[in-house]
Amino acid sequence: MPVPFTVNQTETSYANLSGKIHGLSFRSSYLNGHDNLALEAAPNQYDYTVFDANAEYALPLGKIGTLAPGVSYQSAIYGDKDYLTKGLTFLNGKEQTINTTSGFLRTDLKPVDALRVLAAVRFDKFSSPDKIYFAYEFATTYKINDTNLIRAAVTRSNSGSFIGNNYLQLVVPQPPLPDFNRLGSTDLKLLTVNMIELGYRSQLSKSFQLDFDVFQQKAENFTALITTNAVDPGDGILHPTEQRFLNVPTTATQVGGTISLNFVPNEKIQIKPFITIQKTTTKDLPSDYASTAINPGITYSKSEHQNTPGFYGGYFINYRPITKLTFNLNGYLFTAHRQYDGSDANPNATTDNINGRVLVNLKANWAVTKQFNLYVNCRNLLNSKDREFYAADRTGTSIMGGVSFNMN
Repeated sequence: MPVPFTVNQTETSYANLSGKIHGLSFRSSYLNGHDNLALEAAPNQYDYTVFDANAEYALPLGKIGTLAPGVSYQSAIYGDKDYLTKGLTFLNGKEQTINTTSGFLRTDLKPVDALRVLAAVRFDKFSSPDKIYFAYEFATTYKINDTNLIRAAVTRSNSGSFIGNNYLQLVVPQPPLPDFNRLGSTDLKLLTVNMIELGYRSQLSKSFQLDFDVFQQKAENFTALITTNAVDPGDGILHPTEQRFLNVPTTATQVGGTISLNFVPNEKIQIKPFITIQKTTTKDLPSDYASTAINPGITYSKSEHQNTPGFYGGYFINYRPITKLTFNLNGYLFTAHRQYDGSDANPNATTDNINGRVLVNLKANWAVTKQFNLYVNCRNLLNSKDREFYAADRTGTSIMGGVSFNMN
């Protein structure tokens, strides 16, 4: 089976200026670059310029906390006019710009010793889509007593606006059929995620701490490439001639909980594991990513999402038998799930299945002096050969050694 290899090339120049004058903090940056995503395989090249500027002012509110209003501006310009003669291009030789102007307000309040409140709101005005989006975060912790604490958070976040989703104009000749066009849309709704989180922490004893957290998050305004035009050259088969980035009605809701422990029985050992159990369901998932004019029989369904593991966990164990020698056992584990990529010609291929995995790593460190250390690091101690995600390499055990020296 042939294995495709690609070579990417990126060239960038960058400048940054930041400062602080009393309570005013500011930063501006300029990035100019060129990307070649796959040498000798168009479409692959474009130039870009990104300018950022933001400023905020911290207003003290006495002993209660601080209030920080701020503004932000970003301009992103992408173009590929210099590469039209070298084959296909992403933007059909055009230069496209997305500007974002933002205002925000952030607070950190502690009205009483036991209560802390963090709150932030933000408004983003995009040039594409030509709309204002609202994001927020409200989080609080309350210390019941010296050993127990509860917390809560309610947040909304939005994705940014992307040149590809908005302005893609890839034109692919496919004679004798009409050209195939893959296009962006400038009025897409941005992906929005709303989350609620509740947590509890307890110091059960001098050496044992428990942390428990439950959460729900819902994502909407997903975007997909939809086939919007096709032709039948006479063989009775519709051949796509146009695809466009469009919103789909799909929503995804994830609920779950995490429990973590921190056990320090003595100064030589620390054990800290965590486990997350989660479930994701989708609604209004289309049976086909095509317009109803192309496929009038499209249906929408609700299902349990299989592309994220239902169980995920991790751990580390630190053991220091003597002052200069430390052993660290760490890793993670997850249950079986399924991943799919659009490049897979068979959506039911078994290569998309990701088996459950337990990863164990071990590192030993010897502090010869305060500045000089010797270490040995063993990754994937159990020599698991399963893939961790779609199209990943099957990597076995690796053993590395090294030295580190601190000049301070």
